[in-house]
Amino acid sequence: MQSRRSRILFATVLASTMGAATFALTCYAVLAADLISEFGVDRWQIGALVTAMSLAGAVMSPRVGR
Repeated sequence: MQSRRSRILFATVLASTMGAATFALTCYAVLAADLISEFGVDRWQIGALVTAMSLAGAVMSPRVGR
């Protein structure tokens, strides 16, 4: 019984994490024009931010996934 509960909890946490990561990148894409006009940043800076987030996730995932 405990094993089944652990698997359900793991699947829930995994799905939530994947959804949150995808949602963050989509938010930057949708809000890019507003971020540029509000904060006066360039398009390449928004792209660099999203790229840095993706690279940080790629670098950290093997360590955190263990």
